[in-house]
Amino acid sequence: MRLLAALVLPVLFVSCGDEEPPQIPTRKDAPYATAPSRPADSTKRPDHPVSLKNITRDAGITFIHDNGTTGKKWLPETMGSGVAWFDADGDGDDDLLLLGASRLDRPATSTTHCYRNDGNGRFVDVTSSCGINLPVFALGVAVADVDGDQDTDVFVTGLGGYRYFENLGGFKFRDQTDASGLHGKPLEDAKGPDTPSFPTSAAFADIDLDGLPDLFVCHYVRWSAATDVWATIDGKTKSYAIPDQYQGESCRLWRNLGKGRFEDITIRAGIRNDESKALGVCVIDINADGAPDFFVANDKWANFLYLNDGSGNFRDVALEWNVAYGPDGRARAGMGIDVGCLDEQLLPTIAIGNFSNEPLSLFELALPKGESDRNAGVMINRADVTGVAALTQAPLTFGVVFADLDLDGLEDLILANGHIEPTIGDVHSGLTFAQPAQWLRNLGGRRFADNSRNTGADLLVPLVGRGLAVSDLDRDGDLDVLMTSNGGAPTLLRCDTPPNRSLAVRLRGTRSGTDALGATVRLVNFDGSNQIRTVHSGSSYLSASTYELIFGLGKGDPAKEIIVRWPAKPAHSVTYTGPFKPGRLVIDEQTGILR
Repeated sequence: MRLLAALVLPVLFVSCGDEEPPQIPTRKDAPYATAPSRPADSTKRPDHPVSLKNITRDAGITFIHDNGTTGKKWLPETMGSGVAWFDADGDGDDDLLLLGASRLDRPATSTTHCYRNDGNGRFVDVTSSCGINLPVFALGVAVADVDGDQDTDVFVTGLGGYRYFENLGGFKFRDQTDASGLHGKPLEDAKGPDTPSFPTSAAFADIDLDGLPDLFVCHYVRWSAATDVWATIDGKTKSYAIPDQYQGESCRLWRNLGKGRFEDITIRAGIRNDESKALGVCVIDINADGAPDFFVANDKWANFLYLNDGSGNFRDVALEWNVAYGPDGRARAGMGIDVGCLDEQLLPTIAIGNFSNEPLSLFELALPKGESDRNAGVMINRADVTGVAALTQAPLTFGVVFADLDLDGLEDLILANGHIEPTIGDVHSGLTFAQPAQWLRNLGGRRFADNSRNTGADLLVPLVGRGLAVSDLDRDGDLDVLMTSNGGAPTLLRCDTPPNRSLAVRLRGTRSGTDALGATVRLVNFDGSNQIRTVHSGSSYLSASTYELIFGLGKGDPAKEIIVRWPAKPAHSVTYTGPFKPGRLVIDEQTGILR
């Protein structure tokens, strides 16, 4: 996040905007596609009705985010916070965890709330009994079955360190941070920094394919009350400072040793980079070799693309793959991030939310003509040709999620927007602190349109958007949306998509781990069209969406086949023959389909 250069008085701090942009190498001299492969067909694609209704209060959610505001405008106050959808009690419904904080100038108190889904679209506050007590300034969350006991455990980042909670069953958790080894001690060499100060987003992924979810943690900058920087946008009052004015902090990689224990392998795995200013991470198998890679969105620093060699060792190939910088060769202020597909070619696409006047980044893998080896490809920013750049130029975007909101078989984009500076409107009449969220509908033909106004009025209510996560909370077949608001109430939007239908698939792994992280599901329709989804942790901003995979079936025509690629060594694929009508499926790695 950075304040607009035009708004900041140059006498207050030095901008890096006059530096020469880095030279971006070309990976291979090949005829990569730089335009849509087929014309937009938006005039032929039916515009199905979608209703997004705010049911926050009706659903029993009374949470208000405490951002710890002191009046001193300390940097962390404007950052939080995240949300997690996950089945905490094992009843098949996704429950809810909302992260809070507390004042930074007082002893920390817990303002995080846990809500149990009663199965009827309502939530019961079980904060007092669940055991997730966070006397920290909480920011981000990731969930997974860490210890292989079939229950989903919880990892939380907060100012000053981590918290790990073991799920004991029945929505009961126990703080096992110390026992887990996630203690935040120095890195492995004498030059490493001391206790990490500013962890943000996190993601679980099985980096060595041993069936145990390992943990990647983003880190932002080295901040403390004593080192807080004074900055201003009006020359009179203090504003929130930009990350350029702080030393970065390396992301961390933690290997799962089994039985809820972790070890820090940041340096030997090739992740160490003390210039990192990371806010978002997504897990992606960019070269389709079966090993999970990490794409990291940095704030005013080059993005990272950590390529896994298959054994859990990484190297940053962001420059080679053309994703380190924006089209102008400069680092953007990256926040939230997610991975999806633009169309039926099923090539991975990365969306990154950026600052105001920095439109959404939309990097799609492009292959030379006739080439199938992804290592021969390069990522190309499709934001302009898809229409996304023009639609996202003004907002400041944090939460980013690919989701087929209207169930037409194509993944749309949902964006949570909100500025970092409450007084931004005083110096820039075109910007506001609270901003409406957006639904960018995928029209096909690699074209998007802003359909936010076609969902009812509730999506358009401005909020200081931060976290964003999706889940089918009422099990009606479509994805509902929750957005957090910095210093305010969250917004829970129930989605209704008549007449469209879907097929929901939940994987149950054995050798691939309980959550089957990294598994891909391909849905083949009778007309030959395809959809693909991957079970992945992380993505968006500080948040965790459901692990259930939703495939839009339009008006409900059955699907022909389901092909599941399980990631455990050796990777293996299983094809299930339909027809598969709209509804829900559970697929077990060992026993097959469980209806």
